[in-house]
Amino acid sequence: MAHCTISRSETDTNHSTMERRSIIMKLALGAIAATLLSSTAFAADLLIVEPAVAPASAASGVRGVIELGAFANYVDETDEDFSGTAGGAYVSGAIWGGADGFVWGIDGYFDRNSFDGADAPNTSALAGLHAGVGGDGYYAGFFGSAGLGFDDSEESHAGYSVGVEGQVELDQISLFGQLGWADVDTEGDEAGFIGAFLRGGAVFASSDDFAIMADASYGYTESFEDTDDEGYFATVGVKAALVLPTDFTAFVTAGYEFGYYEATTEDDSANSHTLKLGLAIPFGDSTAADVLNPLATSSQPYRAATWADILD
Repeated sequence: MAHCTISRSETDTNHSTMERRSIIMKLALGAIAATLLSSTAFAADLLIVEPAVAPASAASGVRGVIELGAFANYVDETDEDFSGTAGGAYVSGAIWGGADGFVWGIDGYFDRNSFDGADAPNTSALAGLHAGVGGDGYYAGFFGSAGLGFDDSEESHAGYSVGVEGQVELDQISLFGQLGWADVDTEGDEAGFIGAFLRGGAVFASSDDFAIMADASYGYTESFEDTDDEGYFATVGVKAALVLPTDFTAFVTAGYEFGYYEATTEDDSANSHTLKLGLAIPFGDSTAADVLNPLATSSQPYRAATWADILD
């Protein structure tokens, strides 16, 4: 019968091998545990950082523009058989923002010409509010405004407008429209412009640096020069915005607008031709199309009311 003899050196070798394997296993388990702990800490860091990024993302959605400019205005009216040209200046501004599908906007406009007592409107001023819902390529909402105009005798004609509006983007072209009601009295005698109006147009943007807008508007009232004296206005215009090669973002703007105002009952009318040149400073992620601000509150009802008093 054979005997198997194991030497002391072999036994020591086996014990050393087992000890090394145990150490290796402990190190591996320790590495795995450390990895899991670091992964958990990293995930926790992500959960903590993520809410802090959200406000910055929301803030980046706010955009707007401030524009300053000069204009030349030629008018021709039949009541006093007056025609003439005057220069002037204007300032406008707009800010838009929103989150989670809700969109809001605030805008304003002011102009002043140098007719100085001639038979033509001298000043227009208004402030508008906008609110609605929007998504990728569309917006639908409401607007409201308060404003006034000053006529040739520096009398003010104040009022308001309210309505609905919308815009749809189609690749490089966006279509927009507004339908509203205005009540702008002439000395509180239910004359001026009290009635419905609409405005619509399109914006073509070849890039973020250049865009051009065309729009038209029309309004009708049963009380223009006086109560029960019908009247209306009609306008068409075009405006472009082009980025300037400056160290800061700025656009040059240029536009033309034609306006026609008629007191149909009294057979009086006025024409207005206006050329504008301006400098627009945007903020936020505003493009050339945003600088044109297609859904700007219309000043035409206020201007029409002023013309009603001049043509009376």
